[in-house]
Amino acid sequence: MSRDSGRPITLLGMAGALRRASTNRGMLRAAAELLPAGVGLTVGEIGDLPLYDMDLDPSGGDATGSANADVADWPTPVARLRRQFDAADAVLVAVGVNNLAVPAPLLNTLAWLSRPDLRGDERVRLLRGKTFGLMGSGGARGGADGREAFSMSVGALGAVVIEESVDEPFFSEAFDPATGDVIDDALRQRIGSLVGALVRAVRD
Repeated sequence: MSRDSGRPITLLGMAGALRRASTNRGMLRAAAELLPAGVGLTVGEIGDLPLYDMDLDPSGGDATGSANADVADWPTPVARLRRQFDAADAVLVAVGVNNLAVPAPLLNTLAWLSRPDLRGDERVRLLRGKTFGLMGSGGARGGADGREAFSMSVGALGAVVIEESVDEPFFSEAFDPATGDVIDDALRQRIGSLVGALVRAVRD
């Protein structure tokens, strides 16, 4: 057992779908009900993030360029999410899928999170070394196309994606079609197993 096995763990949850009754948001709600003792989950809302624009980026847009002298800080919704992301021990993302790719809201989120923080002379990359657990619902492959594409992107940016994942077709009987809630015990068990694996990856 890890010597850190008893410390509190903070997870940040994000969903690639903005619709309130989305099955991906429903999977996040299920995860919040299945947390191990000592683990908390905060859902990071991404629907109010502006489209990424380098003119709004105080870092100047990349890891080596000059700071943007015209911008003192991140846009308010971006600053909020970046604080939540930086403070989280790990990230649980219900990715979903759109046209066999990562949904646009998550791509935009990734653009904002991938830019470095300016801390004195240091440029800190928030994604580097951050642990991710991925799940989602979608079409015939249960959202696997979006999850795999997202995993490739965050992995290329230095994040660690755990091996265990959960994919479920959005039209399956595992969801309440009116709310997106998970109503199937087997799917809830799979989500609980993923959350447990993510927590162990952090504590180990």
